[in-house]
Amino acid sequence: GQGKYEEAIKMLEKALEIQLDKLGNRHPDVAQSYYNMGCTFHRQVKYKEAMKMFRQALEIRLEVLGNHHKKSCLHISQHGRRLDQTKPAYQSPCHVPTGP
Repeated sequence: GQGKYEEAIKMLEKALEIQLDKLGNRHPDVAQSYYNMGCTFHRQVKYKEAMKMFRQALEIRLEVLGNHHKKSCLHISQHGRRLDQTKPAYQSPCHVPTGP
């Protein structure tokens, strides 16, 4: 139920806080934590919060791993699919930087 999602978000936030302290804000594990939070928000139909987390994860992956890394490409694809799935509820353009 909804209570489990709220508990999951609290645990994910705590994990992210620890990762940010130990790894800094530009690490692939931090990106994965943002992505996991986005998935949890998405399941709760909290699309605005989910998109914020997905974008943060994508930004980190693109910066750290580059545009052509398989995880960056996969994330771009997943982000696009999720945005398309939520289009009626969340109308915001998804800008994915393509680099120079």
